[in-house]
Amino acid sequence: MIIDLEKEKMSISEALFIAKPYDVILLENKTYEEEINIETPHLTFKGKENTKISLELWASKVDFKTGKKLGTTGSAVVKVKESANNSCFESIIFENSHKKKYEDNGEQAVAFKTSASFTLIKNCKFISYQDTLYIDNGYNNLVIDSYIEGDIDFVFGSADCLFINTVLASKTMNKYSYYTAPSTLAQNRYGFVFFDSKFKQLNDTKTYVGRPWYPTTAKSPIIPKLYFINCEFEGDIEPSYIKMKESDPNYHRLSFYNSKLNGNLINNDDIDLYDYKDKILRCFNLK
Repeated sequence: MIIDLEKEKMSISEALFIAKPYDVILLENKTYEEEINIETPHLTFKGKENTKISLELWASKVDFKTGKKLGTTGSAVVKVKESANNSCFESIIFENSHKKKYEDNGEQAVAFKTSASFTLIKNCKFISYQDTLYIDNGYNNLVIDSYIEGDIDFVFGSADCLFINTVLASKTMNKYSYYTAPSTLAQNRYGFVFFDSKFKQLNDTKTYVGRPWYPTTAKSPIIPKLYFINCEFEGDIEPSYIKMKESDPNYHRLSFYNSKLNGNLINNDDIDLYDYKDKILRCFNLK
């Protein structure tokens, strides 16, 4: 079934109340100011040129229903629950409109979180500051032809996810910025893999490619994994990890293959993972 929100005069939340697996939800060319929770699997969400889902939520905000702070997960504007495998999102801007007020004002404000597997994100934008895109728990996830903007750990989580032809743009008022914070579950083989992607800066603050994250609440072993293949880095970017805490362990993976920093080759590994790329593309019938 196709649910056309413009024709049906529905909000996204109202559409989700009636949606069933394999339905397609067509969004209007406007901004939706809603907190979205997706639990149904096999749903497709299609936007238009200026379709945006935007809300201001942040980790220390108190939920008036519970009297407790939202926390990082609670700050997510869109939450794809673990039950919602095979979700598809196309041509949508996801924004957490919470703004940093001053330097070192660290405040998690997630635009989009998925805990599912086989999540397909195509031609989308993700905009926030800290913790923009949270890809957690699942595997066989794909982000393609998209744009991600933030400052601190703005692609993070424990899932396996392949990024293809995606732009990551760092911005910050802090001394440093960090593109990623993988906390890959040991049973997940790949972590975050970037193919044919570009990493740039919206200001001249020094940016690290990532910080390995070892959550104190993790229920299983963590081995952060991060791969860059045929990628381009432009600006004052450090192609290395930096620790979140000095006491953090040193077991993690960071690999570059056929990638360039300001035009200079920065290979440190012979791993190419083309088989993994082909496998994921076939999963989504994109090859």
